Amino acid sequence: MVGDEFRLRKYLKISITLIVILLLVIVYFLIAKPQIDGYVVKKQVDAMDQTVSLIIQAVNQNGWVQLGEGENAILLCRFNPETGACVVPS
Repeated sequence: MVGDEFRLRKYLKISITLIVILLLVIVYFLIAKPQIDGYVVKKQVDAMDQTVSLIIQAVNQNGWVQLGEGENAILLCRFNPETGACVVPS
């Protein structure tokens, strides 16, 4: 009888531990991870918006801006749709 009671308590402790671990995993995937992912995406969007704003500001100030160097460089300039050409301030 004593051995059965000890064995039952052992199984009960193991079962409770497994249930708690499973509950923590479920809480993480249903609550914590979406919150973390949402925060990361928001920060990425904010960084992208700030980067684009700085590029537009540089184009407006200088008339053009170069992204990259060498053969992979991209030149951004203000475009005039009437003339079909870049508008570069003198």
